[in-house]
Formats: sequence, C-alpha cells, structure tokens
Amino acid sequence: MEKKYTRNLYIGINNYLSSHTNLEKRSPHVLRHTFATHMMNNGVGLEVLKNLLGHADLSATQVYTHNSFSQLTNIYSQAHPRGQKK
Repeated sequence: MEKKYTRNLYIGINNYLSSHTNLEKRSPHVLRHTFATHMMNNGVGLEVLKNLLGHADLSATQVYTHNSFSQLTNIYSQAHPRGQKK
C-alpha cells in the first residue's frame, strides 16, 4: 500500500509542476531542494536547516550552501570596499 501511495504522490506532484513550470526535473525532491535553497538564501542557519530537513548529519545539509552568482555579487557589493558604490 505504501508504494502505491508514494507513486501516486510522485505523479501528482509531477503533474502539478508540469502545469506551473518548464523545468525538466519535476519531483518531490525538486520541491525539497527548492525549499532548502530558498531558506539558505534568506539567512536560515545550516543547523536549523538540518533540523527542518531531518538530516542526521550536517554534511548532508551542506549541499545547500551553494550561492547564486547574483547573491554573491550582492554580498560582494555590500561587504567589500571595492564593491561598494561611491
């Protein structure tokens, strides 16, 4: 019974994402990864994110520490003396 439920959930999420995005990858994992990335980009600490995702080990959560180029540019502009606008 559990496999059928899991498969139906996967199909439902895939269908929903198909009608709302043009991404090739559409799955519950994509939603989980998107959630984690948005949380990290908005300042949630790694330890908090680890707990939210239910990871036992912090190293599993560290995959979400990547930054987008625009986010890095913003950080550079705010923090580095050469990046600050005069």
